[in-house]
Formats: sequence, structure tokens, C-alpha cells
Amino acid sequence: MIALCVGCAIVGVIAMTIMEAQARWALPPEMRTPEAIQYNFDGAVCLKCDIFRMFFVIFGFGLAGILTLLWVIYEAVTGGIDAFRSSK
Repeated sequence: MIALCVGCAIVGVIAMTIMEAQARWALPPEMRTPEAIQYNFDGAVCLKCDIFRMFFVIFGFGLAGILTLLWVIYEAVTGGIDAFRSSK
């Protein structure tokens, strides 16, 4: 499950990066310069792509972190990890 969350985050970021690149290539050649993009679009040609890219990063890796933390707590409570067992 954790690998699935991380995988979805990575694939989502890659997909949004590709979509932004396609949006940049759809512009006329004189609009593709960094100065023109900054002036006309405030640096983001596809704002939706940027927003969803951040969503995938925060949600995907955040959910993976929460699941990892819950798994460690579960293993500690049930005695599955040797480091948390009492040495008697």
C-alpha cells in the first residue's frame, strides 16, 4: 500500500510535468521564452498542472508517511519489531 501511494505520487508528478511541457509547446514560438512566460503567465503556463503536481506530492508522500507511521505503531504494539521488545 505504501509503495502504491509513493508510485501514484511519482506518476502524478511526471504526468503533470508532461502536461505543462505540452502546454508550453502549444504556445507560439515567441511566447516560449522564459521572460515571456514570466511576463504573460506569471511563470506558470498551466496553473492547474502546478496545483495538481503539488497535490500529488503532498497527498501521495503524506499518505505514505502516515501509513508507515501507523504500521510502525502496529508492529510495536503487537510485538512484531525486535527493537521494541523488552529485553528480559
